[in-house]
Amino acid sequence: MARQRLSSTERRAQIAEAALRLLAERGARGLTAAALGAEVGLKDASLFKHFSDMGAIVAAAVDRFEAWLTDSLDRPEAEPLARLGGFFVHRQALLRARPEILRLAFDDRLVEAAAPTDRDRVRAILARSRALILDCLTAARAAGAVRADVPLEALQWTVMGAMRGAALHPDPPPPDAVWADILTLISPPDGDDR
Repeated sequence: MARQRLSSTERRAQIAEAALRLLAERGARGLTAAALGAEVGLKDASLFKHFSDMGAIVAAAVDRFEAWLTDSLDRPEAEPLARLGGFFVHRQALLRARPEILRLAFDDRLVEAAAPTDRDRVRAILARSRALILDCLTAARAAGAVRADVPLEALQWTVMGAMRGAALHPDPPPPDAVWADILTLISPPDGDDR
């Protein structure tokens, strides 16, 4: 069977995505030119026709990671719980399509492999996700739409924990059903679910 010839742009994306998968599965020590070449069907030396070195491959992997996660941050909804729900559902779809993201978001494998400037970028990417959740909850609380008897950080952990738990579930329920359950947990105890 003939191997499909990819454009340079497609090959670079393929290599960056394979690097993310290898980092998630094997950590920074497992990300070698030989392993990466095997993952994408190239001799390890051929990788360097597309990238100058392993550092450039990891930087491209950080770019992919950032693009995937940033896409779910830009929500058009104005109402804070609708915005948070849109974020949650979109992020769940992403985590199911790309399970390596979950591992990379909850451990330091990508940070360990990255150059110092990219390490800060990875941390900032993850901080933006946490900030969006907290900002939406803060605005929703001001509008009386979420519980006032639970610290905002605990509500943030509830959302983040449900996101992680649903993504790890062997037979996950639909993201919108999980979001409906989260709304039940974070809504004011008097049943007012504006």
